[in-house]
Order: sequence, then C-alpha cells, then structure tokens
Amino acid sequence: GVPDRVTPPEVAVDGTDIGVALFQPDPRACLLGSRVGEEVLVWRPPRVQVQPGELSCDPTTALARSGTAPPH
Repeated sequence: GVPDRVTPPEVAVDGTDIGVALFQPDPRACLLGSRVGEEVLVWRPPRVQVQPGELSCDPTTALARSGTAPPH
C-alpha cells in the first residue's frame, strides 16, 4: 500500500503567538497547535469540521483556536 502522507507543517506567527498545522489529506486528519501568550494547546478538530467548506486545517485556524469544541 501507499504510506500515509502528511503535508509539510505550516506555521503562522502573530507577535509572540504561534500557530502550527499538520494535515493528512487521506483520511482528512488535522493536528493543530498554538502558543497564545503563555498557554500552549494541541488538538485534533473533529473530521466533520475539516471537510471542504468548514474549518481549514491551517495555522490561522490554530491561532484562532477554532475547532477545539464540538460543532453542536
């Protein structure tokens, strides 16, 4: 089989805050992390939230800390 592929990490910086995103296209898995102020957070948004037209798996989403709570 084909080995799992993960896109290169993407990083965004806003002042001293940092957002990082790792995306695996198949099966649309997303890992986000951020350091905002002194608080570090790492999470996997639910797959339903990273479908086309929903949240993007990108460092801007990580900086906003979107997808840390269930959608409903």
